[in-house]
Amino acid sequence: MLPHDDLLFARYQGFFERMTVGSAAGRTHETSDDWNEAYDAGMNDAEVFNAWTSCHQQAALQEGWGMFTTDGAVAEPWKNDLLLINRVDEREVFATDQQAMMHVIKMATAGSELHQRALRFHMTIAED
Repeated sequence: MLPHDDLLFARYQGFFERMTVGSAAGRTHETSDDWNEAYDAGMNDAEVFNAWTSCHQQAALQEGWGMFTTDGAVAEPWKNDLLLINRVDEREVFATDQQAMMHVIKMATAGSELHQRALRFHMTIAED
């Protein structure tokens, strides 16, 4: 068996391609349904890793910022909205959206996974 036929490799390949190529990634192995399933599992793993979930949003809102659409609505990835980091006006933690962004950058630089994830999504179109 060649290394690229290994199921662990297939799962890694699916993960890697989804993270680097995005939703355009995808391939099949002509003779192995098991390989295809492992590849798809890796793609799914990457999707979970890449998602901005309601749990992430709740954690951000607690800090006074969040991912919002250009019209100020809470980001809903299934709507293909442009995602922006903005302050939560009602919380009055940050005086401006720029201050909220600087907070996110500072925390991301310090190693916060939540804030790094937010920066990955800022100014992107959420995919369905």
